[in-house]
Amino acid sequence: MDRPVEGAARSTRGFAIATVALLILALVATWLLHRVLSASAVDGDGRAPLIIAMVWTAVIAVIASLASPRPRLGLLATAAGLLLAWHFQASLSRRIDLIYLAQHAGAHLLLGIGFLRTLSARGGPALITRLAARVHRSALPPDVIRYSRAVTWGWTFYFFAMAAGSLLLHAFGSLEAWSILANLVTLPLIIAGFLFEYVLRRRMFPDFEHVSIFEGIRAYRSPPP
Repeated sequence: MDRPVEGAARSTRGFAIATVALLILALVATWLLHRVLSASAVDGDGRAPLIIAMVWTAVIAVIASLASPRPRLGLLATAAGLLLAWHFQASLSRRIDLIYLAQHAGAHLLLGIGFLRTLSARGGPALITRLAARVHRSALPPDVIRYSRAVTWGWTFYFFAMAAGSLLLHAFGSLEAWSILANLVTLPLIIAGFLFEYVLRRRMFPDFEHVSIFEGIRAYRSPPP
């Protein structure tokens, strides 16, 4: 009778270890990217940041293409994009900062719009409410629904604020200052946001069944039942 529980616990531990390992690798990678961007701002050589941007974008595009209904079309579009980027590499390497700005500010803007759409949907639950219902697989109490909706608002404001801050710092600050925000601050700030919300949730609802942060991430990654 205990084997399924032990298996689930072992699976959760394995997922947690893998997630922490990926976070450490991501922190190291963003630090290295910051160093590369800072060096390119000094010597004016943007070839290395351009190659990193192309590889990073290609990896994400390939993963998205394989998960799409038409993977061949996505892979062809990815290959065409890489060929165009390689053809115009001389021009792109001179304004590599705009590529990274589009990635950073654009990603946060799209996330903010995605969260906001679930808040403005008529009669539909907010995104965090959907995730909570998926994790607990049961109807949520009204106070938890209100809380999860407020958390969705909080993340929405964060994503829009980060996008605006990224654009303003790039426009009026230095490339190194913008790189600190994009590569050294963004990921730790997201991790801090997850930890803060977890502690706050446990304080506000001590009698409610809580799941770990890793189980919440797994619920976000897995398709709804």
